Amino acid sequence: MICVIIFNYIVAWIMDPLLGRARQVALTTAITIDVAVLGVFKYADFTALTLAKATQPLGLKLLAPALPLPLGISFFTFHCLSYLIDLYRRRFPVNRRLWELGLEIQPDPRLRREHGRSKAGHAGREAGRLNLLSL
Repeated sequence: MICVIIFNYIVAWIMDPLLGRARQVALTTAITIDVAVLGVFKYADFTALTLAKATQPLGLKLLAPALPLPLGISFFTFHCLSYLIDLYRRRFPVNRRLWELGLEIQPDPRLRREHGRSKAGHAGREAGRLNLLSL
């Protein structure tokens, strides 16, 4: 998950000065990679096990990887997406400190530190309005 935080931090810095189509491509690429990471952790074991069982009658023996499922990976991923979408919409400026971004994105609310900019930028989520689809 540390790699995903660093990836989103870099994408935020790249996306910040961009305009128009380039900004949209940066956001789309980041969303695709974030969701792909989620998919690998959540479904790689299931897919490999299904393929192993399906190919067993053919005499093929496939090994199923045993990837540990990080706690809160879905929440974490969607929080990363929300952060990038808010930046895309210019609701607040890009976070200048990597460690602060890590605290904002990580899933344990006891460790999350609220910043004045963050509270204003995330007011829609706090009010229960999470509009991921209305880009």
